[in-house]
Amino acid sequence: MLRSAELYLISAEAAYNSGGDALTPLNIVRTARGLVASNASGTALLQDIKDERARELAFEGFRLDDLKRWNEPMTRKPAQNLLIINTGDRFNTLTKSTGDNKFVWGLPANDMTINTNLVQNPGW
Repeated sequence: MLRSAELYLISAEAAYNSGGDALTPLNIVRTARGLVASNASGTALLQDIKDERARELAFEGFRLDDLKRWNEPMTRKPAQNLLIINTGDRFNTLTKSTGDNKFVWGLPANDMTINTNLVQNPGW
């Protein structure tokens, strides 16, 4: 299932990457949500598109693919309440570089068993 906002954001990113009009689809999403239309250009426009994807598609499973596509590392943001989460290394302070082998999912064991031509992703 696709949402219209997702399609507009895909269109905005594609237009930005091909030199087209990225502001129009981006601003359709922004103004529909009560935000001020963006008038950014260059890298600021790309950052606006990335920020809007993060807000609009939060908790829907897009973030890892977005970070991989943009070749950006994953860094956990500060927790709102440290009393309700595990703290320490690999919990609230986790960071993964773009080349980290855990930035790619491992192949399921069943798939590896069924298809012997598959090679497991490094680190899994």
